Amino acid sequence: KPTKTTTTTTTPSPPGTKTTTTTTTTPKLRGGAQTPSRVVHAFYYPWYKSLEVDGEWSHWNHEHMPHWEASVRARYPEFRHDPNLGDVGAAYYPKLGPYSSKDPAVIADHARQLAKARVGVVVASWYPAESSSTEKVDDAIELLLEAAAKVGIEVCVHLEPYEGRTAETVARDVDVVLASYGRHAAYHRIDGRPVFYAYDSYHISPKDWAAAFQEQGLKERAFLIALVLDKRHLGDYVLEGPFDAGYSYFGATGFTYCATPRHWQGLVTLAASASKLFIPCVAPGYDDRSVRPWNGDNARERQDGAYYDAMWRAAINAHATIVGVTSFNEWHEGTQIEEAVPFASSRPNHPGYADHYPASLYLDKTRYWVTEFD
Repeated sequence: KPTKTTTTTTTPSPPGTKTTTTTTTTPKLRGGAQTPSRVVHAFYYPWYKSLEVDGEWSHWNHEHMPHWEASVRARYPEFRHDPNLGDVGAAYYPKLGPYSSKDPAVIADHARQLAKARVGVVVASWYPAESSSTEKVDDAIELLLEAAAKVGIEVCVHLEPYEGRTAETVARDVDVVLASYGRHAAYHRIDGRPVFYAYDSYHISPKDWAAAFQEQGLKERAFLIALVLDKRHLGDYVLEGPFDAGYSYFGATGFTYCATPRHWQGLVTLAASASKLFIPCVAPGYDDRSVRPWNGDNARERQDGAYYDAMWRAAINAHATIVGVTSFNEWHEGTQIEEAVPFASSRPNHPGYADHYPASLYLDKTRYWVTEFD
């Protein structure tokens, strides 16, 4: 854990804001200020397809997801985005255009952007090839590992849910990932163990997880991090359970107890009392109305970067050991820090894309805050 120092200084404020004089308690720098930081992890989605590279669109042409209540669902007719008209399923438009996650040039550019932001670990979504999921990401992750290694970044896997998922199938998934990528020099490790985040882990009981950990020897072979929504999850799955850490993930502040920044210091302290970690996750905003048009209540405006700045300050003040960034490129939910540009769609009645300047604003902000944190 970084050593803390208290200083009163006049320092540059985050990009896009004025210089201010502040008294802050921040960690001392660990390593060079130019290198990617292993204590900052960004969630990454390798599921995009383009017509040019893959012969079909995927994700950029996302449909409007139906609401679970029929009365709400009836207010939103079926709709699918059309990238051929410059219409993608996102509130922002990527500088690289609607790209393919299997395009080596794209992956190399992503690695460049991440290194520029000083993000040291990429947490890439992964699904087993034989699962019911239509997401086939292994080729993209292989490209990502190679590109990351060239710029000093590491990669670990975000174990995603699928139909029929159990603690036992996840244990097998860990074995598959270890066999495929575990020996790669760029696969991220903590305490010598390859790292795995487990999304929606709370849908499986702590008892079942504990049994799988014991029977499959997971504790010795992997460092596993559970998604936690509240203090009970942190207690059941991490403090008293088999997981090494918990993470908050969600970019909409207040969406869950653990995604509420004012709770982070207490959660970090609680996890540390059991020699474990709570990983708060920061986001530049949240807007998934391009794919969930009925979800306006959970939208969080970026406020020209102030929203992101506030979340980073909260994570630093909580004395977290690791900070997650939600996300590098989850475009559907509007949490991406990847470069975005203005763009005019030719689709009639397109609402237009949100914008920020420069395209690298949130990479620049991330770099600033990583240096404050690291």
